[in-house]
Amino acid sequence: MRLTIMVARLFMWEEPEIQEGLRQLRAAGCKLKIMKPADFIYTWDTYVEPEGQTFTPWVDTQENYEYYEEKLSEILQ
Repeated sequence: MRLTIMVARLFMWEEPEIQEGLRQLRAAGCKLKIMKPADFIYTWDTYVEPEGQTFTPWVDTQENYEYYEEKLSEILQ
């Protein structure tokens, strides 16, 4: 079995026990990824009943992705 967890943000990532939990997930073979802007659109189009609405990314979606991608990489080193 393969498990990939994609998240929009990391919450409480500064906490040592959260960092250790992320490392344990990776050590167990789980892939951890931060959602890219395109992933939000895919998720909206695939899993949300939009009722005529389209997904509108927030202004700093790309910056958030880059920030959390860097933090996750630092934690998993």
